[in-house]
Amino acid sequence: MPERTRESNVFPWLARAGQFAYLAVGVSFLIIAVLTLIFAWINFLSGLGKGNALPAVVTLINDILLILIILEVLETILSYLQNHIILLEPFLYIGIIAAILRILASGAYLSILEGSVNKDLFYAYLWDLGMNTVVIVALVFSVFLFSRRGKTT
Repeated sequence: MPERTRESNVFPWLARAGQFAYLAVGVSFLIIAVLTLIFAWINFLSGLGKGNALPAVVTLINDILLILIILEVLETILSYLQNHIILLEPFLYIGIIAAILRILASGAYLSILEGSVNKDLFYAYLWDLGMNTVVIVALVFSVFLFSRRGKTT
């Protein structure tokens, strides 16, 4: 019987330790997002000063989309800390943002290469664009289904 009491004393402690770990990870994500935003703007302004407007804009957009992904993960952590439920919907948004990021990055890479794009690279770009578009449509449809259901757990 005393062993059962020790187990019941350990579980609440472990639960609190787990919540503290989630909180520490959440704070870390917030700090990373803020620092990434600061450095993204510093790099952007530096790139503009050097006359590299297109790469600077593309890099800034990529960094901002990465920050959005980090903030969606942070929102999921906060939701878990409040409700003790992990929601699926934020991960769908993360997938949508990541696919958009991939499309923009591929397009930017192709535009920076300009005249040196060969046929194989162009077809690989089109294939990548098509697959990411399919992913976006599927994930948006999933978000739509979740919103119609009225429940995102």
